Amino acid sequence: MFSRFCGRADASDTSPSTIDHILAERGYDRHLRPNFGGAPVVVRVSMSIASIDQVSEVNMDYMVTIFLRQYWQDIRLSFEGTNANLTLDGRLSDRLWVPDLFIPNSKQAFLHKVTVDNKLLRLHPDGTVLYGQRITAKVACTMDLRNYPLDEQNCTLQYESYGYTTQDVLFLWKDGNASIHGLEDIEIAQFDIGGFTTSENHGYYETGEYPRLTFSFRLHRNVVFIILQTYLPAILLVISSWVSFFINPEAVPARVTLGHYNTPMFVVQTEFLL
Repeated sequence: MFSRFCGRADASDTSPSTIDHILAERGYDRHLRPNFGGAPVVVRVSMSIASIDQVSEVNMDYMVTIFLRQYWQDIRLSFEGTNANLTLDGRLSDRLWVPDLFIPNSKQAFLHKVTVDNKLLRLHPDGTVLYGQRITAKVACTMDLRNYPLDEQNCTLQYESYGYTTQDVLFLWKDGNASIHGLEDIEIAQFDIGGFTTSENHGYYETGEYPRLTFSFRLHRNVVFIILQTYLPAILLVISSWVSFFINPEAVPARVTLGHYNTPMFVVQTEFLL
């Protein structure tokens, strides 16, 4: 049985129908969750953050690219004869049951598909499945700008089950705060990333109670960036406008030229800030 799962070199074992035959032989149904009718499936989640950028105060959102990994046990996929893990083609996930995780506070999101669908599928002998995806999402972040430019913002990234309630699926962080990787390497224009927390809670809707995971992180605005990009140019423009007071009142061309120079510069700076 194991040799047919891992695929040997002969043509009969590497044919596209081999996995389908094994799944059919075991009566596998991808539309039924593991342990259907019994205890809920525990899905443990971890992620690596590749980038956080395009933090927008106007739209109150940010862009994030993550490597999301989910772990759960499906005893129907267990095998014997070896302790080795099987790394399978990610497209096989279309034939298996996978959690219906989504990002409830995202505005837009997509899976990367170059050069193939960016999916990872790994099977352990005890039926534990590792399912990884590379995702980019534009996520809403409500900001309080009353203390700008000395403000701090708290942004979140949430995961939730779309269709399974807590009676069927439970989401847990794999290792608590240690489930988050790569945040220390992220650099964002205008902001420094502070601390972060992870939490496990529930989302309540009229259709039931759904498992939810929350990742929260702090953004501290970089005051030096604001001084160099906003205050310093504004101060220099104001000082240059004062020069007209020291020009002979009869030197009309010089005063008009200086005024024409400062006015467009103020307009350009305002457009840049917006």
